Amino acid sequence: MTQVITFETSGRVSGLQVKKGRGLDLRSFGPAKIVRASEIVWDEDNQAWAVEIMDAPGFEDLKGCRLTHRSAAVIGLELTKALPPLPGDYPVALFEHYEDAVEFEIAYLDAHRLAGRF
Repeated sequence: MTQVITFETSGRVSGLQVKKGRGLDLRSFGPAKIVRASEIVWDEDNQAWAVEIMDAPGFEDLKGCRLTHRSAAVIGLELTKALPPLPGDYPVALFEHYEDAVEFEIAYLDAHRLAGRF
């Protein structure tokens, strides 16, 4: 797993906090301000997991939206572990397993960080 960390000229450090032993603890750079960028939610209607944007900087226009197959394709991500898309214009990316949704969540946010969105 790769951890994407941004170091700004102002001295600000940002990135996704990772589980213990899976990367660098960003608190080692100083006091942390934690903002939940997204969360994994259970879609009762489809009986599967989805990724929903919360307070991700640079994603204010997507707050409350669930990531779709199209949103993954736009940033160049393949949804190899997602369930087949449901009919509709913007089918939500759904996952049978929670861990697969987490993997997609991290890849999506890191891809946008690398592209300079936030």
